[in-house]
Amino acid sequence: MNQQRTLRGRSNLATTMNDNNDGQIMSASASFIPLNEEMFASTIQSNYSDIQINRESIIFIWLDLKILSTSIFIGALRAINHTVRTYTDVLTCLNESKTFKEKIFFISSSSNEELIAAMNNIDNIEAIFVLHSDINSIKGNYHKLLGIFTQQEELIRILKETLDKFQQIQLERFIFEQDNIFLWLQLWKEELTNRKIPTNNKSDFVEMARDYYRSNPRRIRIIDEFDRTYRPKETLHWCVDKPFPSYLLQHAFIFCQPEELNFCRFLIADASRLIQQQSKRTGSLQLYRGMKLPSKLLESFEMHTGKIMCACGFFTCTKSRTIALELVSSSGYRSDLSSVLFKIDCDASVKLVEVSTENRSSIVIFDVGTTFHIIYINRGTTSIIKLKAVPDEGKKMAREYKDNHKGETIKTMLDQLLTSPKQRLSPSSKQSSSPLSEFIHSSSLSSQNID
Repeated sequence: MNQQRTLRGRSNLATTMNDNNDGQIMSASASFIPLNEEMFASTIQSNYSDIQINRESIIFIWLDLKILSTSIFIGALRAINHTVRTYTDVLTCLNESKTFKEKIFFISSSSNEELIAAMNNIDNIEAIFVLHSDINSIKGNYHKLLGIFTQQEELIRILKETLDKFQQIQLERFIFEQDNIFLWLQLWKEELTNRKIPTNNKSDFVEMARDYYRSNPRRIRIIDEFDRTYRPKETLHWCVDKPFPSYLLQHAFIFCQPEELNFCRFLIADASRLIQQQSKRTGSLQLYRGMKLPSKLLESFEMHTGKIMCACGFFTCTKSRTIALELVSSSGYRSDLSSVLFKIDCDASVKLVEVSTENRSSIVIFDVGTTFHIIYINRGTTSIIKLKAVPDEGKKMAREYKDNHKGETIKTMLDQLLTSPKQRLSPSSKQSSSPLSEFIHSSSLSSQNID
């Protein structure tokens, strides 16, 4: 069988409720994925992977209604993304998908339209992929559906490409000055600067990471290398250019996890110190960042024009407008997202550093919690968001908050801000539509009768 896939939005897709050729998916494609010890080892503790706390920002969910899973396929998924959760029951998969705060890449062996429509409406689901022998099995146009694949090899390849693109153009969290999380991050950064880092922080971090990734040979190798070779002067490469520890850092910052951040204190402190020491510019600079943003987030930027915002974690940009535009103009991603070009003005006082990466050209890195003034937003085919770096504004707001809460410890203030009702870690998931609920009840949706 020739490898085939169909991209989202194809006009000749048609509904198929039953397919007698389901077995062809495995028999025709399994030989394309090479069996190796690493892939097999990464699935030995799959049950552990399904129940442990997640410390990365992306989850792969594999809905396997036809019981197609093999150690090879699961291992191939985990070679791309550490957290893979498998389900054989639709209702459990739907309900649990709504509870995750992380972004979800949903992979399904079913092409059922009601299922795809329901998953398309869950906010935290970023992309949908269908592994099915009939490429014409879906007639609807779902903006998160990025492909129907007859071959596992092609699915794995596109999954990796999509994940890489997502990490470049969307994996970021922005917070605005009226958000309590904004103040929390500014206070946390100040407390990091003023507090002594425990001497055993690195060893505790490595121990935690080895335990978390103990079923992932690739990550364990990187952790071993980190433990042997880490030097403070190389911290930025580790923080932005390596799966470990950058994915742990991303999750800790995006979801404001104090316990996770405490494990990484030495890393963040070393990186901040390096940025302060190596930032030696004498003139102003304009930087760029190309992203794909949901309409709601673009509207939030418009509502906060003239206000202050920051990114959670280290904010990366490029000196090249061309490179930034290439990212947002690339096709094959979700059509519902808005192409956005950030233009960022920086005077000589702004602390930043330029580093070279393994897979991309050089990037410019702002320190954690660096604040920006939103100058204007111009809507268009590619919308422009003009920012000006104003790092002292964040420090000023943190000082004012402390002055208004004299007598309280930093820990108390941080705890209060983190648990405030105003905090909103992620958009609430939409409920599945009533047609799907009716379909589930009327059809007794299960692995035996949904295709």
